[in-house]
Amino acid sequence: DLYYEMALNYANTFGKHSISGLALFNRQQKNSEVNFPYYNEGLVGRATYDYDHKYLVEFNVGYTGSERFAPDNRFGFFPSAAVGWVVSEEAFFKNSVPWMSKLKLRYSDGLVGSDYAKNRWLYEDSYFKDNGGYIHEAFVANPYAQWELAHKRDLGFELGFFKNVFTFSVDLFDEQRE
Repeated sequence: DLYYEMALNYANTFGKHSISGLALFNRQQKNSEVNFPYYNEGLVGRATYDYDHKYLVEFNVGYTGSERFAPDNRFGFFPSAAVGWVVSEEAFFKNSVPWMSKLKLRYSDGLVGSDYAKNRWLYEDSYFKDNGGYIHEAFVANPYAQWELAHKRDLGFELGFFKNVFTFSVDLFDEQRE
């Protein structure tokens, strides 16, 4: 197996403002007793913003390629975004609920993709020979095959009590296949 990635990271704080960014490229080649190696590659980007450790925003994007699909459908675009509010950092909260050390509300929404399939190249026909020497079609080519998409959303709550001696999280998760 050969895997490589290159990344650029940036992070800085200006007073109460914190920002960060990431740009990443990766590629994987798997040689597994086949004539042709398996390939996957992707580009990823992320940007985050934090104001005074209270208000949080994050944007992500992925552009991923899979050899399973015909050249026109090979790459998929997968964006997502998240927001958060650390209520426990607000002055009104600290004064009125001192025994609760953390209350964070967060929400994320995004698109993910899967290239999983039984056949390696979905856009090409494949055949096999049975024990009697007869040739049969195993998979019919589908030049329109593309990424299986799912829209995912998550609403989360993080809680801490008595200087975070007791902590727990609750997540409400939803996924819709497209």
